[in-house]
Amino acid sequence: MSSFSSLHIKYLMPVTLTALLTACGGGAGGTNGSTDSNAGFTTNKPQASSSTTSSSSSSILASASSTSSAAKSSNASTALDTTAPSAPTNLIGTNILYDRAGLKWDQSTDNVGVVFYKIYRDGAQINTNIASDLTYFDFDVAASRTYTYSISAGDEAGNWSPLTTLKVTTPDSPIVTASSSSQRSAAASNSSQASATSSTPSSAAASSSRSSAADTLAPAAPEQLSKISATSNQVDISWSAATDNVGVTAYKIYRNGTFIAQLTQDKLTYSDKTVLPGNSYSFGVSAGDAAGNWSALKQLSIFTPSNTAFSAILSWLPPIQRENNVALALSEINGYEIRYRVASDNTYIHKLVDKNTNQITLTDLVGDYIFEIAVYDTNGLYSDFKGITPR
Repeated sequence: MSSFSSLHIKYLMPVTLTALLTACGGGAGGTNGSTDSNAGFTTNKPQASSSTTSSSSSSILASASSTSSAAKSSNASTALDTTAPSAPTNLIGTNILYDRAGLKWDQSTDNVGVVFYKIYRDGAQINTNIASDLTYFDFDVAASRTYTYSISAGDEAGNWSPLTTLKVTTPDSPIVTASSSSQRSAAASNSSQASATSSTPSSAAASSSRSSAADTLAPAAPEQLSKISATSNQVDISWSAATDNVGVTAYKIYRNGTFIAQLTQDKLTYSDKTVLPGNSYSFGVSAGDAAGNWSALKQLSIFTPSNTAFSAILSWLPPIQRENNVALALSEINGYEIRYRVASDNTYIHKLVDKNTNQITLTDLVGDYIFEIAVYDTNGLYSDFKGITPR
C-alpha cells in the first residue's frame, strides 16, 4: 500500500464492488474510454496531499456501508481478504518435444474466487493465464535441457498461492538420418576423386560446386520469435536471424501447421491480416538454405481479441470506517477513481467519479479488460487500487 511520510496515512478500498458485464452493440472503441454515463466525472486527477494533520487521523479506509451491522462486518471481511488460493494441483508435462513443452494442471480453489494463474520458467515469469485456462505451451525451449516450471494461483485481492513446481527435460534434437550420412560419404568420395585427377583451377571450382550441392546441414531454428501486436484482424510477429554453415536464404511462415508465406533472409517480421477475432493461433517460422535444407519450426501461440463491443457496469458502496476501526464520515470522502486497460496493454484509462456517485457504465469496450477502483479523501489521499473482475 502507498503511504505518505508526513501523515502516515494509508487507505484500503471500498468493497462490495460489482462489475456486471452486459452485451452491447456498437463499433469498437474501447481504447478511448468513452462512456454513456458522464454524470459526476471531474476532469483532473487529484494529487496526494502533503499537508500535515493530527496523528489521530492515521488509518485505513475499510468496509463498505450497509444498513445492518452484519452487512458491515461482511463488507469489512471482503475488503480485508488476505486468504490466498490453494496451490494448483496435478501439474504435469504434455507433448514434451525438443522444441516445445506443454503444461497442464487442475484448478485451484479460493474463498472468493481464482482469477489468474502465473507461469514461471526457471524462476522467471513467462505468462499469465485467465482462470479458465489450465494449460500452457512453451515454444521457447532448447533440446536436451531441463527446465523448472512453476504455477501460482491468484485472486481478485492480489493474494497468490504457493508455487506448484515441475521439472521437464526436453529430448535430443532429431539426428541425421542414414541416407544423409551416405550422401555426405558419396560427396566426400567424389571430391577426393576430383582432387586426384585434376589440380587445375577449373577442376577445383567444380569440386567446390559438388561440395556445396551436397550440403545437408539444416540451419538452426530462428530464435526470439515473439508477438509484436495482435488485434482482432491482424497479428504481427518478429524473430532473430537464424544461422547456417553456408548461409540462410529464406524463411517459411506457418499458421496452425499450414504454410502461408515465404520471405527472403533479410525479412525478420511478418504480418498476418487474415486472422479472425476471438481465436487462438500457433505461428511457426522455419529457416532455409540454398541447398533446400529447412530448420525445425520455432513456434508461438497468439490469441486474437474479440471485436464484439460490450458495456461494463461497475457499482460499489462507500466505506464507513478506517483500518483502526475509527468511523469514517461520508463527508470525509472526496471521490473515487476508476482505471481500466486492455489486458495486453499497460496503458490505463482513468475516470474520476464524484463522491455521491456509486455506479459507472463504461461502453464500447472491445477485448479483454482489467478494471480497478480507488477511493480518496478530502485531503486527496488515495487508497490502493482494488481489482474488479467482470461477472
